Amino acid sequence: MSNQMLMNQLRFDESELQLNKKGQLSEKQKQNLQIKESGAKAGSLFLGGIFMLSSLAGVGLGAYAFIVDYGLVFRILMVSVFGCFWTLIWGAAGVMTLSRAFAKVEVKVGKAEGPVNIVKVVRREYNPSTETYSERSVHELLISGRAFEVRAALPQIMKQGDVYAVYFAEFNLKEKKKEILSAEWLAPASAATQTAIHDDIEVVEFVKKGDVLGAIRAHRQLHGTNYEDARAAVLDIQTRY
Repeated sequence: MSNQMLMNQLRFDESELQLNKKGQLSEKQKQNLQIKESGAKAGSLFLGGIFMLSSLAGVGLGAYAFIVDYGLVFRILMVSVFGCFWTLIWGAAGVMTLSRAFAKVEVKVGKAEGPVNIVKVVRREYNPSTETYSERSVHELLISGRAFEVRAALPQIMKQGDVYAVYFAEFNLKEKKKEILSAEWLAPASAATQTAIHDDIEVVEFVKKGDVLGAIRAHRQLHGTNYEDARAAVLDIQTRY
């Protein structure tokens, strides 16, 4: 495994790795994260504005029911559906989305160390505008109970089972995904297999039964992890049983 190939794939250099090991971000990393955050906030602001306009449209339609006399039933339906439910639903969505646009984002450097496992998963996503589902394949790097979405070429560089230290950007907002900043190879796979692995018995029992959701719930209860990290840990445990 070439260190330069790993750096090129994950887009970092030696100086950034040394800073990340100290729990610090490089100026370049700060700028990249800021650019991504600005784009996310702009998107939230735009989408939140649309939701709020939809909410106001509901108010307008509810008021329209009192102006045009189409009967009592029509008025009740318009006020109930648009004046109340429509306005509340889109208004709540707008407030939540706009709050994300103005939320203060704090970032710290996290570290995950252990044998790596890169898997290909299929994600199913819902598009509210077309009311349809779509599927896309992504690669996930699983390490020490954490999951990171990575490029498809990474498995050709990081050997399965090798021990790595992965440094990542961890945000104070739950909806923001962790981002890999840098990584370093520590030991070959043979050394990894000799490392003592202490899996939680409760989680392992669910895994052996094929109950993935039960295993995820058990892991979250034991360690207080979020769904994403608990899922990554369970997938990692599945490779051993």
